[in-house]
Amino acid sequence: MRLKLAIPLLLLVFLWPNAAVSAGTEGSSWTSDNDMLLFYEALTRLQTNRLEPMPSRQVVQQAIRCSVKQLDRFSDYLSPEEYRAYKASLNSRYAGVGMELSVGLSGRIVCIPYPKGPAERAGIGYGDVLIAVNGQSIAGESLFLVGARIRGEAGARVSLTVQKATGPPREIAMVLEPFQFQSVLCDDAGPVPVIRIIRFTAETAQELKDAVLKRVVGRSKVIDLRGNTGGDLFAAVDAAALFLKTGSKIVELKTRQGNQAYWARRDPLDEKSPLFLWQDDQTASAAEVFIAALTQNRRAVSIGRPSYGKGVAQRFIDLTDGSALFLTYGVLYPPGGTSFHQQGLNPTYTPADESGAPEEQSAYMSRVKDLLTVRKP
Repeated sequence: MRLKLAIPLLLLVFLWPNAAVSAGTEGSSWTSDNDMLLFYEALTRLQTNRLEPMPSRQVVQQAIRCSVKQLDRFSDYLSPEEYRAYKASLNSRYAGVGMELSVGLSGRIVCIPYPKGPAERAGIGYGDVLIAVNGQSIAGESLFLVGARIRGEAGARVSLTVQKATGPPREIAMVLEPFQFQSVLCDDAGPVPVIRIIRFTAETAQELKDAVLKRVVGRSKVIDLRGNTGGDLFAAVDAAALFLKTGSKIVELKTRQGNQAYWARRDPLDEKSPLFLWQDDQTASAAEVFIAALTQNRRAVSIGRPSYGKGVAQRFIDLTDGSALFLTYGVLYPPGGTSFHQQGLNPTYTPADESGAPEEQSAYMSRVKDLLTVRKP
């Protein structure tokens, strides 16, 4: 009985900060905490009084999941099976449909297809709401699990049910394809080059540096961050530093251990050429850090709509049974010192109309041209 008792209590000890966890301290025991004993009492009563017994592990996992989700909208819990599936889906031999998923401001999962990827070719549009995968509703599912469900072996088929803001749901069948992800895309065919950062990864800063040096160094340029839901915070810091003077503050991360500020520490790659940043309501997290660093240091101006407003950082914490917590551990403060969490970043300028999708960028480019005209002597 003691062994069975220890498993759920150890798993749930993080839920109650007042729990006496110092079992080695004389005169105290973690089993004496009233809250933990109450949980165990409820667990045993469920087992003995419920019409159909429920596995103890399932009760514990549901309790953890519910408690974690109440912390904030970004925290999550993955069971051992879910965490294994998520990690397996990241394997390079797995294939997908070439699409980012994001939890929209409405709480529903929206689609952000990669340019020319399988999802875009199949007709999935920017901002389409994802309703079901292979006919099964995704309501209430973790974003990590939904992403894992639409990845797999190359050649496998997947069916996605999506819906635009207006119109009926559509079911779209696709074949999973190996997809070589590139976080930075550059289009310098027009009068003003456009560099799109799809997501911040460990390779982004180098890819951005290469794109600028090889194709657009010293020229007026746009960095398109619409639909960029974030990614690697420190990759965004390194990318922003490419355009900032040495000593410029990029972001400050506040955690329980204290505050850590990050600064530009090297000579900038491009310090003076006109720089325009495009943003929308799916521009979030690390992408917002990048924008705030450049606009609040007066290195760039932004064009678009208010950003998403995710000014916190998360990380996975592995648990001993193979499950994992995905917890918010820090708050992000831009150079100006005011948190953008749940507020978003207001753009310096709005586009010429309300168009926001990446494929409809004429209004954004029109604003860029107007601003360049104003800058001319």
